[in-house]
Amino acid sequence: MEKVNNLRLAVLTATISLVAVGTQAQTFRISVQDAQFTQPAIERLVAEYSKQNPSFHVEVVKGAKVEADAIVSLSADVNSHETTVGHFVVLPVVNDHNALLNVKQVQRGLSGKLEQQLFVERELEEEIEARESGEKELPGTVYSITGRKSVTTQVLARQLQTAPSRFKGKRIMGREENLLDIVRNTSDAVSYNVASLIYDAESRQPVNGVAVLAVDLDGNGKITNEERDAVGNLDALTAFFATHSTSAAPVGTIDIHTENANLQNFINWTRAEGQNILAHFGLLKAARQLALAK
Repeated sequence: MEKVNNLRLAVLTATISLVAVGTQAQTFRISVQDAQFTQPAIERLVAEYSKQNPSFHVEVVKGAKVEADAIVSLSADVNSHETTVGHFVVLPVVNDHNALLNVKQVQRGLSGKLEQQLFVERELEEEIEARESGEKELPGTVYSITGRKSVTTQVLARQLQTAPSRFKGKRIMGREENLLDIVRNTSDAVSYNVASLIYDAESRQPVNGVAVLAVDLDGNGKITNEERDAVGNLDALTAFFATHSTSAAPVGTIDIHTENANLQNFINWTRAEGQNILAHFGLLKAARQLALAK
């Protein structure tokens, strides 16, 4: 009898071990190394999906050498794909002590021409023509991200119908977080960044040291009071996008790539049921209708 009991105990222990191994195998990693500003949104999506699927366990990680089962990537492409879970929005920003904020034209909002003047180096003939017409040079130093990972720079350059190499000012190697730190700590800084970082997640206001410049958000060629108010806080911005059928703001896509069936189910859920979560983080829906600048 004792031998039988010992055998049963051994079988039970082995079964428990196999269950434990099986449970451990369901813990996946999603890397946001190349899209770090998306981490809070991805973590919230994972948390909500896990409520409906308790056996689904995911760790959102970053780090160049960290192995992962899925990778979050950014693209300057405005078109949605099967892997697209949302869009990010890029807006112009300045240090909140920048003299540019005292320029009346800028206070009314950045028209296409004014935005070009602010960010893009002119050809010699264009510069001579501008001086002869009495156009005044705008104050401030432009900072932009350069390098292979500078997707937000590519997005703004596409919007301005120019090349990233033609941006004025100083170029840095780094991420959107590094660019935002420069704006916050440099009084004459002019730049751009994603809404997810520009606004504080709790107060919904622009982060300390940063002012957001109004632009034509709906692509009708005008900058209205509604658009000027929209950039004042994150809730107003997302409400604007929710009530306008198209968006002409500079945008790019957020994609999740995986070959894992469980994570593909999560992506499918995010593209369907999880879309309403995105607005809290200043992101647009994957199926959002977008309009390129003309």
